[in-house]
Amino acid sequence: MKGKKSSALQPGHIQPVEPKVAILLGLSFPIALFVFWNITLPFIASTSSFIIGVDVVETFAYLKEDVLNAMLLPCPNWIAAEERVFIRKSSSKSIRRVSNLNAEEFKNIVNTGEPVVVTDGMRDWPGLGELNCQSIIYNYPDAKYFDWQAQENISLRNINKRNKFEGLECMAGYMNLQTPENLKYMQELMNNVRAPYFLFKDVYTAEPHINSSHPNLNIFIGTENTGVSPHLDETCDTFISAQFSGVKNWSLSWPISEEGELKWSKPIVFTLYPGELLFWYVGMRHHTEVVKGCSLSFSFQITTPAPRDYFHKLSKTVNSGSDADKDKLFKQTRASNANYLDTCNVIEKDGKSFIIARVLDEK
Repeated sequence: MKGKKSSALQPGHIQPVEPKVAILLGLSFPIALFVFWNITLPFIASTSSFIIGVDVVETFAYLKEDVLNAMLLPCPNWIAAEERVFIRKSSSKSIRRVSNLNAEEFKNIVNTGEPVVVTDGMRDWPGLGELNCQSIIYNYPDAKYFDWQAQENISLRNINKRNKFEGLECMAGYMNLQTPENLKYMQELMNNVRAPYFLFKDVYTAEPHINSSHPNLNIFIGTENTGVSPHLDETCDTFISAQFSGVKNWSLSWPISEEGELKWSKPIVFTLYPGELLFWYVGMRHHTEVVKGCSLSFSFQITTPAPRDYFHKLSKTVNSGSDADKDKLFKQTRASNANYLDTCNVIEKDGKSFIIARVLDEK
């Protein structure tokens, strides 16, 4: 009709949004997102569990948490949501914390395989109060450091030049003192430590089959919001973790059998502070997480005293399951050999008990 204006939008014309509508949309969007994320999705998940199964729903829940962590956490997400849930379902037990030990008391603790924190374990160590992340980086610029973020070895002098990071931001990794590039620093670094006062002088190198001239030592450096997800070290030795600086959370668990099913025990979760030593054993699943400051820790492997009773119980428990059960158990820790415990052995020599890997020619 002539004389009437058409209300239809013309091509290329954008209808302006009323200010009140724009404000309303701006306020309602985060609310809608919150409702969708926290109410709608959980409702769909709980309903869907009856249709597609609990395992599939759990997988989607883990994916949701992984995505959220990737968006919100200041450092790359180093632990999967499924493993974080495993840690959250921790045991009500607390780790044993002791001081003023003697050799016999310590031997009895180790024999049972009870993980223990010795709160005064570093009381006579020269490096306590002197060594920290900055001093290691400054004094050993040519040392090789394996950066977990980049999955590559770099020199400590270049630690501040990592791609996408500033300074020590989100730094996490370790120095392997067994490599040719780093072995030359072993003696100087060992001048900062001692054998724990309740153990004998050569505990770091005591071996019944070989005459080791240096300890099995790794140095871990990590800043806040970084860590190592739950995993298993496929070795027979007992571990000592010595905390020089920073504060680190840990979890430890081990294989158990419940109603004929092999599974990991509920993890014991605890905190390790500067000056403390942690002792833990073969077959233990563990994770670490730096919660304060820059963490510098030394990790040693020792063979004596042996966790004799614990190891025999552990072997019996694991071997009570089928090969499929063992594969399933150790696959959760990304272990390469589900039968690695079969290579371990407890022996007696010179009045001491050792836990070692069997030598190839041993009958």
